[in-house]
Amino acid sequence: MTNLLTCPRFMLVGGGTAGRIPEVLGRMRVDRPLLVTDAALAETPMFNAALQTLRDSGRCVQVFADTVSTPTDGVVARGLEMLKAGDFDGIVAFGGGSVMDTAKAMNVLYCGGGSLRDHALPDHLADMRVLPLLCVPTTAGTGSEASRFCAVTEDATGEHLLLSGLACVPEGAVVDYELTLDLPRRQTIDAGLNALTHALEAYVSRSASTLSDALALSALRLIGRALPKVVKAPHDAKAREDMMLGAMEAGMAFSDVSSGLTDGMSRAMSLFFRVPQGIGSAMLLPAVASFGLAMAPERYALAARAMGIATENDDDDMAGAKLVGFLRRLCAELDVPSPRAFGIDEEEYMDALGRMANAALAPVPGAPAVASAEQVEHLYRQAYE
Repeated sequence: MTNLLTCPRFMLVGGGTAGRIPEVLGRMRVDRPLLVTDAALAETPMFNAALQTLRDSGRCVQVFADTVSTPTDGVVARGLEMLKAGDFDGIVAFGGGSVMDTAKAMNVLYCGGGSLRDHALPDHLADMRVLPLLCVPTTAGTGSEASRFCAVTEDATGEHLLLSGLACVPEGAVVDYELTLDLPRRQTIDAGLNALTHALEAYVSRSASTLSDALALSALRLIGRALPKVVKAPHDAKAREDMMLGAMEAGMAFSDVSSGLTDGMSRAMSLFFRVPQGIGSAMLLPAVASFGLAMAPERYALAARAMGIATENDDDDMAGAKLVGFLRRLCAELDVPSPRAFGIDEEEYMDALGRMANAALAPVPGAPAVASAEQVEHLYRQAYE
């Protein structure tokens, strides 16, 4: 299958590269950037080191630090006001997926006007010219630094708006694993499982291409081995580096093939019950993988072998079963809650099954098989327990 792969023009990857942000901005011809982050990160030494490096380079920098864990159009609007009020020639997003998605959405509205709904899928592509955007991820999670997507929740309706297009592709990315060395355990887990979900769903997708396969398999090898290590040994530099590279590759592969069923279901769960998407993906991944196994046994088996879970001596059925078993054990070991344990009321959850299923199926062209609304409801029920 032939797909359109998009990625940043500049990607500086490796330990210590955060100190070279001015160098990358120089190649992007950005002198007056708006630096987008969140309030917690704005207080950290690593952020202030990056800010000082920018100022020492002679750049005039202002900071927007109001982003939140689940981006909303209200927060985007506040950032847009600041963007419009200043004389900025570029944007730097310093943070996790939420920070990067907020910066992307601000950029789309700054250059495209209107509301986010005017640029959202399934009816619109965000392909307009935008300000140069440099993404500096501080988690190994969404891979937003290398993808053509951003997701924002609409305050008035609670609906997730998904934007896709060239306007959402950063011009540059600085991917420095050292920024994740002090990441808290829960953030490490949630981000890492989100990256694993992206890699696996990209590989088993019906929309997969030769290039997305190469990226997804590489990501599965890296993340499958590194995630348990970074949870047990947070300062394991090699494991942190592998997670950062794996998340970036998963983001590129996922961007190529579009959304899968786990992603669609977790977005719907977030819409109805405000579950952060990384946690929602982890809640759902074992059940969805078990469902998809029958539709794409060879793909799941190859993924299991790439992750070191199965061997060449295992047939496809055995390898796939080992993968599902690994995902269940991993989620248990990493204290991933069920929707029940997360605190979602059972009656409210069951009442919302049909609406969640319909919302989940809308954006999943890349699932390995077409699921019915009834099958998705069943998967939600499995996950609840």
